[in-house]
Amino acid sequence: MPDLRYRFADPGELTGERVADMLPGPDPDSFTIVIEPGHATVELLDQLGGAPARDACPWARLPDTPETHLHPDRVLHAGWQLTQPEALPEGMICMSLERSQRYDLVIREGHASPQLVAEMTWLLTRTMRNGVWVRSDAEGRGDN
Repeated sequence: MPDLRYRFADPGELTGERVADMLPGPDPDSFTIVIEPGHATVELLDQLGGAPARDACPWARLPDTPETHLHPDRVLHAGWQLTQPEALPEGMICMSLERSQRYDLVIREGHASPQLVAEMTWLLTRTMRNGVWVRSDAEGRGDN
């Protein structure tokens, strides 16, 4: 399972209009998500985990073979969505929502900017499509 870490960007670290980036980590399948200050709350990053956030990334990478491309638990889209505060249990800022070939992190409005949500959706979907990723609980099920 990949290791995701979230942190705020240092001044000048993100270029142009970017408000987020996914940087490779020190180990294979490890990433650091860097977010421009002002586009997410400290509480959101705390809930996602400033340390490894394994619960926020329930995927595993499989070898890139013709068989794994057909894996029934392959994730083809991953993204973030904003929701009304009353849609999440009290005290929760975000929670995952999984559907067939899709993974979304649903975030309470006011804790992430719409621009950040759009960028994270683009970054995560690009990552999912540049490899063969499956739900981590499906890793050992085979490809049928």
